[in-house]
Amino acid sequence: RRSITYDLAPLSEAGLELPAITFAFFDPDDPAGYRTVRTDPIPLSVTPRPAGAGPIELPIREAVPQPGVDEIFGIRPLAPQTTDASGNRMSSAVLVLVLVAPWLALLSFTSWRRVREARRVDPAHRRAAGAAAAFRTQAKAPGFDLVMAFAEFLAARLHCSVASVIDPELPSRLAAAGVPPETASRTANLLEDLVDERFAPDIANRLSEAERLEAGALVDLLEAVFAGSQNGEGAR
Repeated sequence: RRSITYDLAPLSEAGLELPAITFAFFDPDDPAGYRTVRTDPIPLSVTPRPAGAGPIELPIREAVPQPGVDEIFGIRPLAPQTTDASGNRMSSAVLVLVLVAPWLALLSFTSWRRVREARRVDPAHRRAAGAAAAFRTQAKAPGFDLVMAFAEFLAARLHCSVASVIDPELPSRLAAAGVPPETASRTANLLEDLVDERFAPDIANRLSEAERLEAGALVDLLEAVFAGSQNGEGAR
């Protein structure tokens, strides 16, 4: 049995309900195959905070913008043009640009900061951003469970439960997330092999070093694809 604990941060006291949770598993009994079970929806009750309680302070690390990486820099106001003997003056369009450019830069920087802060406190974003690091940490732990570690990495990057990635539609879901078809197919095939071997009586002997290396290589490759998509570069 696996117990899973969720940390919830309700935004209001309105009645909430956790939707039904699906769990897919391989049943070795005849006829062998994948089965899917679902829980009943779970109602949630939110208790109001004590009267007079101040705002909740979230532990957010203040980022220091790096010039050329995290902030807009190098915008300089245009030098004012002097009136020459012919009476030519600086055009009104240039004057408006000089006056408005600093405000546009400030607005862009403020919007960027808000998006960055929102991502930092979003549990799903933090889970996805640390998915590869979590896999590598588990790989160094005694009794490393390659099947669960690889499935948890995929679930974090696809923003779903671990059981949901054990799905025949995994290649198309990865492709929809920007993963190249060949990489998506390799990933789904490896996960299917690992899940099948998990139910074999001699699993400890069947998980080969080649499969461990393949899983590690795919994690690195997928992480590069997801990171590139997140930064607006698209899948490569």
